[in-house]
Amino acid sequence: MKYLLLLLLEQRAKSLARRLYPHLPKTGRFLDIGSGTGHNVQEIKQLLDVEFVETDVVDMSVVGNGLVIFDGKKLPFADQEFSYSLMLFVLQYCDNPVELLKESRRVTSKRLILIQSTYAGSFALLILRLREFMTGELAFKFSRTINLIDECQCSLKALNYFTRRELQETIHQAGFVIRHFEQANWFGLSLSYDLYVLEPSTPSL
Repeated sequence: MKYLLLLLLEQRAKSLARRLYPHLPKTGRFLDIGSGTGHNVQEIKQLLDVEFVETDVVDMSVVGNGLVIFDGKKLPFADQEFSYSLMLFVLQYCDNPVELLKESRRVTSKRLILIQSTYAGSFALLILRLREFMTGELAFKFSRTINLIDECQCSLKALNYFTRRELQETIHQAGFVIRHFEQANWFGLSLSYDLYVLEPSTPSL
């Protein structure tokens, strides 16, 4: 079972890396906010020879060279310490999405690349809630049961669900402008893995 779950994580990360690749520069210092098991960075580094720092609220890392723990609110890095940041399926888990985005703007000098699920309609929201439970809390408990990850607090309980309009409003409230947008519908439903390339609208304070 552990092998199958690792294979699933690796294949998911490969798919994300391929989608991200056209939007990633070939140089610079990167921050992955909400790095999870570490597979996403591992696969991106197969495509790009760049420096990555990974950070999360708990240590669920399975691969990689370790991560920096933060409290979910304040990123422990200097202003504009990184050229680029990634935030992949993170905002649903945080207490205050606008404030976390503002923190990412503070530590990022050029661009934040964001991927986030969005829904349209009540049926799509129901499916999204179910999917978030299965890929979040349930997947976490299963990973602990088979000792894929070490003992830690579950940080994968979804707190936020976004329509596309709500997500874009959240992005703008955090002081970003949208430079590029892509949607990727999930099995033909009104669910999408939205990709955004964001730049600060004003200098970070």
